[in-house]
Amino acid sequence: MPGQPRTFAAPRHAISGRALAALACLVLLTGWRFGPPVTFFEDQAGIVSAVEALRKAGGLERALSVSITADEVSIEAQDPNRIQHVNRWVRERNRIGSFNWDETSGPDPVELNLIDKDLNANLFNLSDVDFSAAGKVIREAISRAALEDPAHISSIEIRRQLYLLPKPSSGDVWWTVDVRSGRESARVQTDAKGNVVRVDLAGTNRGKAFDLLASLDKLPEAAQAFRDGVGDGAVLIKASMSPRGVSFETNLEEKSPLLVSLKHRQVYQWSLNGLNRVMGNIDTSEHFGVEPPFAVQDTDWSLAERLVRKAKGTLGMPNAKLAEIELSKPKDRAGPPQLEWEITLEEGGEKGIALFDAKGDPLGHTLPKSRQKAFDGRNPEAWPAALALISGSFGGDGAIAEVILYDKHIRISALDPQHPGQLGEFLLDETGIKRFGTVSPFTEANPRFSVADLKALDAGQMRKLQEATEQRIGLPASKITTITIGRASLDPSPQGRVTVEIRAEEAPFGRGGRVNWEIDGREIKAYLP
Repeated sequence: MPGQPRTFAAPRHAISGRALAALACLVLLTGWRFGPPVTFFEDQAGIVSAVEALRKAGGLERALSVSITADEVSIEAQDPNRIQHVNRWVRERNRIGSFNWDETSGPDPVELNLIDKDLNANLFNLSDVDFSAAGKVIREAISRAALEDPAHISSIEIRRQLYLLPKPSSGDVWWTVDVRSGRESARVQTDAKGNVVRVDLAGTNRGKAFDLLASLDKLPEAAQAFRDGVGDGAVLIKASMSPRGVSFETNLEEKSPLLVSLKHRQVYQWSLNGLNRVMGNIDTSEHFGVEPPFAVQDTDWSLAERLVRKAKGTLGMPNAKLAEIELSKPKDRAGPPQLEWEITLEEGGEKGIALFDAKGDPLGHTLPKSRQKAFDGRNPEAWPAALALISGSFGGDGAIAEVILYDKHIRISALDPQHPGQLGEFLLDETGIKRFGTVSPFTEANPRFSVADLKALDAGQMRKLQEATEQRIGLPASKITTITIGRASLDPSPQGRVTVEIRAEEAPFGRGGRVNWEIDGREIKAYLP
């Protein structure tokens, strides 16, 4: 058209010939490749060659980090000539049409902003990392992530782990691999050699929906993971099961650099992520005594589902939600420590608890508060059940020093099954018998007796003694404050038998009196108001 410059097209065969000749030279001289584009994640050998190219270009030995994306491998490394400086070197994968080539650039200065200010502590030797494991790391990451849609690696970073407590410090070198799809994400971490050490599936659909308490069939898997990872020795002190997973608290010493001021114990967490070591717990055994340990195989972890059903029946809570499960050997029980399943149910804002032994047999329960009957240790109707518990815990000859019945509990001073030959102090209420406090020096000297010495003291006789006390001192049975059973009364039995002393008061510190009885109902001594 008029006014426009004219263009002339060279013959197609002439351009193609020259272009092909130039491209051929580039292929020979600069490492061009012909074919479909290939990312570093698809060409794991390319990661190894890229790292080697960067190490050679910069004389790199000590690195702060190695970052890998689909088209780039970058290393932030110590400047070998100015060791207080860190530079960034990049190996980039480029393409034009079907032609691909790798290009190196650097060094570019890195502005440091380290939480752990010790630069040398943040650095690691590039030779300590097995870059040839890249293929294994990528395959394992995708397999562990198990995303619903096709997954891809979005990034890989290799650096030392950072700890913030008790002060910022650096740990082992880990690969951190981020796996993604359009709807999910996961993170897999390995050690420097490519062995998986941690998995985070919180961003996966499985992770978001996971509820261990609704999937109790997975408990044996958790127990086996602990046994495989930690061992089958008696090192557990508690296993707590919540919707998130299982927390395994051990008596093993925690030697993490994070925890240097106080003694700590190792804790492991199992979930869909597998078994991971987490922040340890403070070791309180020096102040509160050693907690009895148990081994993971001391019970059948597949019992859980059946025990939950039994708990719902025992507690009368068929529609309750399972709130928690705990396995431990409580040291506050009266008898020798034994492994217990503690099943906690929740319904209508209230909780009920059922206890089972390691074989699944019932040990006791605590009803929701709205359904609990008020416990009164002085109630004659409650006495037979209380005496049965005392007998089961302290049935040996001459084991009991004193039993005192109060309005809300019963106090028992008896030989401690956990410490032979020593007296212990225990409380009995609607939840059972638990150790509480220390024995009075005055009680230590009391003559001992056995449950067999109380054979005649049944519910009927207990009621008769209370009624007789009411008539003798002129105060109603409702005013009875304490009932003391033992051989240490100021007015002892002439025959050396166990006596029952009943006290009553009109009001606290008000007008009152007491009567000491033989169990058969004969009066020993009365103190009238």
